[in-house]
Amino acid sequence: TDSIREIIRSILNLEVNPALKESTYLAGQTKNYRTKDPEIRKTEILRGYKMQCETVNIGSRGIIQRAIKENTPLILEGAHIIPGKVKL
Repeated sequence: TDSIREIIRSILNLEVNPALKESTYLAGQTKNYRTKDPEIRKTEILRGYKMQCETVNIGSRGIIQRAIKENTPLILEGAHIIPGKVKL
């Protein structure tokens, strides 16, 4: 799914979804991140991760739908896939 994220980054204004700029594991970090309470840091990282997943899942859905339509075998893997969240 990192490939899908990279494609989306190349066509989407990153101001729309700034979390796409960052590594999946660092997305959501805000100013003064390191000085914040661990629970707040966790919340920020999860928020950024979920923002990335929502956007990447649009691309994932398109790839899956095309594979189904063309009856093509497909293995799609990545940190952005949350079981049950990619709706066809």
